[in-house]
Amino acid sequence: MIAAGKPGRIVFISSTVGLMGMAGYAQYAPSKFALRGLAECLNQELAEQYGITAHVYFVASIDTPGYAEEERRKPAITRLLEGQDASDKSPEGRARVLIDGLDRDNLFIASDWFTRTLLSASSG
Repeated sequence: MIAAGKPGRIVFISSTVGLMGMAGYAQYAPSKFALRGLAECLNQELAEQYGITAHVYFVASIDTPGYAEEERRKPAITRLLEGQDASDKSPEGRARVLIDGLDRDNLFIASDWFTRTLLSASSG
C-alpha cells in the first residue's frame, strides 16, 4: 500500500481472550493480546502519513468444525467461565459484525456484548 501510494486497511483477527486472560487459553491468549499493541503502533506510524489504518476484530467463538472439537476438549472450568454466548456464532454472522465495524471505521471491533464490555473496560 505504501509503495503503491494507496490508502487502505489492515485487519487483524484477535479474540475475546485478547482482552482478558482466561483459564484454558495460556497457549493462545498472548498472541491475541499482542495484536492490539501491533495495531495501535501501526495506526500511529501509518494512518496520518499514508492513510493506512489497522483494525482489530475481537471475535468470540465461531461455529466451525474446529470450534466443535475445541468444545469437546475444553476444560470444565473454561466452559463455565465462558458461559452462554447468545450472539450469532455462524461464520456469516461474525463476518457481518466485522464488515459493519469496518463500515463505521472502528479501529477495534467486538463480536458480542461481552467482548464489547471488555473492550470498553480496557480502553485506557
